Amino acid sequence: MNWATLDENGRPVVDPVMKPADEPTQRVCPGLAGGNNAAYAGAYSPETGLAYVPTIESCMMFRKGVVVFVEGIPFFGGEPIPSDTVEGKSYGHLSAIDVSTGETKWSYRDPVPMLAGVLSTAGGLVVTGNASGHLLGFDAETGEEVWRYQTGSGIRSHPIAYQYEGKTYLAVGSGGGGIVQTTVGTAPSLPEGSMLLVFELDS
Repeated sequence: MNWATLDENGRPVVDPVMKPADEPTQRVCPGLAGGNNAAYAGAYSPETGLAYVPTIESCMMFRKGVVVFVEGIPFFGGEPIPSDTVEGKSYGHLSAIDVSTGETKWSYRDPVPMLAGVLSTAGGLVVTGNASGHLLGFDAETGEEVWRYQTGSGIRSHPIAYQYEGKTYLAVGSGGGGIVQTTVGTAPSLPEGSMLLVFELDS
């Protein structure tokens, strides 16, 4: 983050040079959809004490403009310029953070921003997806990638696990598109897709 510092109460103090300008020259980090929020929620494992956080690393410039708020229509308060997307600087990572110390125990870096939610299972598996269409499985303790499956379209959904008649299943929606994915940069060669995939897990 470069657009502000934090005061003694943890509130941001905005750097004036980072505000929208008529002819912007400063890259604001994170950008409009950068960082992490509830739209692509992380997960916590009480077994490991780690939070697994998917992240969008994508900065932008912001140009001043006359913008009228209309209820129900996306409102940006200006004109975002996705410079990192154009220059190929956007990327994503999934980081395992020790909640007691704030230390990052391991991190997986993806070539494109991470837009999917994360599932942490009691069996020590962490599952998420990427905009290139891969469903990814990691060892919760070490971060070792243990599974990868190409779903055919970008993943922006939240993987879930459930049990039915004594068997355990993993389900995830596959389908890219949307304003966030367009803004931060995607794998444009993939179709938008619209599928629900369900896998039976070994007991």
